[in-house]
Amino acid sequence: MLKSKKLICDIAVILILFFSGLYFYINYNKNRFISQSKLPYIHIGVIQSTQNQNIGYVSFYDKNLNLLEEKQLPFGDMGDQTRVPLLSNTSFYSVPLGLGNQKDLKTIIKFDLNTGKYKTIKINQPAILMYTVNKDDVYTTNTINFVGYITKCDTKTGQLQEWKKNGLVIASLKCYDDILYAWGTISENNINTPYLLIFDSKNLKLLKQIPLNQCGTQQLDSCKIGDDIYFTNNLDINGNEGSKTLSKYNTKTEKIDNIELGEIDPNQILLYKDKLYITHCNPLAANLNKITIFDPKTQDQKLVEMENALVQTIRYNNYLYSQDINKLYVYNIDNMNLIKSITINKPRPSSPQSRFYIGGFFVKQ
Repeated sequence: MLKSKKLICDIAVILILFFSGLYFYINYNKNRFISQSKLPYIHIGVIQSTQNQNIGYVSFYDKNLNLLEEKQLPFGDMGDQTRVPLLSNTSFYSVPLGLGNQKDLKTIIKFDLNTGKYKTIKINQPAILMYTVNKDDVYTTNTINFVGYITKCDTKTGQLQEWKKNGLVIASLKCYDDILYAWGTISENNINTPYLLIFDSKNLKLLKQIPLNQCGTQQLDSCKIGDDIYFTNNLDINGNEGSKTLSKYNTKTEKIDNIELGEIDPNQILLYKDKLYITHCNPLAANLNKITIFDPKTQDQKLVEMENALVQTIRYNNYLYSQDINKLYVYNIDNMNLIKSITINKPRPSSPQSRFYIGGFFVKQ
């Protein structure tokens, strides 16, 4: 009898320990996107997404472009050419939209590269067009019923602030020195006018609204050097393709200058050794493969042809990482020679009709 009671007690203890361990294991690995042991080796993260299902993949590579691990996540449309994953401090971010015919997700995903876990933060607005990150704050923009919104989300507390304006569509957001710059177009009385809107990033107070009538539209990227902010105009002033204009805004004098480039569709701006590397590509069409190397001091330009359509490009030290619709390419930026390329748009046999595409990538600095 005593042996039976002891056996029952032993089994009970074993079961308690087992389920306690299982509970700890599940909670420890909840929302994990990569194994703890592989975290130190992450160099590149690639998002592969679809609009047909609430499914997305994040694949991680080391510096030799070896696949470390990949994770399936329950989010549709996790990125595109204007919603690429963004890195800030020790986290990277994604703003998924959900199914393509609904775009009703109101979520920011924050991936912590120290813990290997992610969390979701709710926002009030769906159908996000693009976003930017400043420290732990994420700024998103969207346009609903002809009203343009900017939302600030503190990802530590979840606190939200909103600013809105009728007839506004924003093409680009960027923070410099805790000032938020928004490039967009305002429609009034059937006339579309491009503007640079300048905000206090802490409270979204509009500080200035500067017309860009002589520049162009769809300003996709910018880069600040000293008091000058350079920005691209992917379309001309009438919203047509063929723009060759790089613009410069001086934050002290508020003067705007335009620089004529030797190629159309200026897209991203990368800074290396005091020179601007300006990619040329309409990111929606993935149509061009050239880079203008521009010296702001001498105004000299050099046009270089690359191996791939420059949908998204990131500089890391003296390397350029660039992706087209299927592959990731690595170049030596000093001589622009191709070093290596790998296929990153992988087939997904379990979802053959979902039409997966690359939703951008990040490079851990």
